[in-house]
Amino acid sequence: MQLQNSTNNTNNISESRPTNNIIRNTFFSSAKYAHSRPPPQSKLSSRLAALLSIPTRSPFVTDSATQSSPNASYSYSFVPSLNSTSTLASVNSRTSKSGNESSKSATRAFGQSFIDQTVVITGASRGIGLATARAFLGQGAHVVLVGRSFEALELARDNLLEERKKDKPLCENIASEPNQQQNQVAEISKITILAGDVGNIADVDRIGKIITKTTGPVNVLVNCAGIAHDALLVSTDVAATNDVVAANLFGAINMSRALTKQMLRRRAGCIVNVSSVLAFRGVSGASVYSASKAGIIGFTRSLARELGPKGIRVSAIAPGFIETDMTATLSSDQRAQYLSQTPLGRFGSPEDVASAILFLAQAQYITGHTLVVDGGFTA
Repeated sequence: MQLQNSTNNTNNISESRPTNNIIRNTFFSSAKYAHSRPPPQSKLSSRLAALLSIPTRSPFVTDSATQSSPNASYSYSFVPSLNSTSTLASVNSRTSKSGNESSKSATRAFGQSFIDQTVVITGASRGIGLATARAFLGQGAHVVLVGRSFEALELARDNLLEERKKDKPLCENIASEPNQQQNQVAEISKITILAGDVGNIADVDRIGKIITKTTGPVNVLVNCAGIAHDALLVSTDVAATNDVVAANLFGAINMSRALTKQMLRRRAGCIVNVSSVLAFRGVSGASVYSASKAGIIGFTRSLARELGPKGIRVSAIAPGFIETDMTATLSSDQRAQYLSQTPLGRFGSPEDVASAILFLAQAQYITGHTLVVDGGFTA
């Protein structure tokens, strides 16, 4: 019944479409196309495409043809490229508005650029946080690196700037001295470093005020800060427990509270929280860490419900075993054990997780979801 209703609605939409005879006659009247009769197109698929306003590239037009042939100027349509001005005008008038809107939506969903947008990343001095900063910086964002150690943040910033300099094309490297200085200032201005403990309310309030005053509205917040304390619960003291929960769980809560207010005023924004597969699968000696990461998932789902009606998306990433400082302490036996349980047969890289975070920041219709990035460990 749903499909039948869709077809009926499409019939209403298609009333202004040129008749099949017009299209057929126009297409085959030219000797140029007489040798390339197109395969029959499903009426249902074309009608559904029209209903959904999906601008489909014509299979009879290639990029090179679009650039070189004046007869192939209409490369996005629901019919083959036509050599008829009147017919093209009729089709364009029907599809231009809906096509442009859906094209913009697709760009936002899968190819969004973060040029001149502000992205705040906690735990950004190393590992997944640093890789995430690198990914967003490559998309043109202004990244704010937050971490406990100012020296570590400075080192991270210098490394990012050095990488950016190496990635510059040769023509930019031979620029004049004044231009080189301007480029360097511009690059530095895209990276802000702020030292503080996200588990400390006073530090978070200070960080939030500085960000609001100096960088403008925050478009994306990535809560990546976290620490681990590997020990059996009976041998874990209260101080260590509080440190883990404060950094891993309260840090995300505090930063989200501090930066959500400006997102609410603009009714736009995205928060990505970093959890762990240990929230789903227990490991001996990681009970407190697992609890803090499981809390992240519950926090993410509830906050997505709260902020979704205001246009703000909240999702989480659950990395598996990633090559970072945390996994560097694993013994060879532990590594072999976890690798044997990972179908892809390797530990992930920080870049693997960063690309998933970037995806969630771009995906306009995903919220309240936890994306597992573990090489199949929890499969």
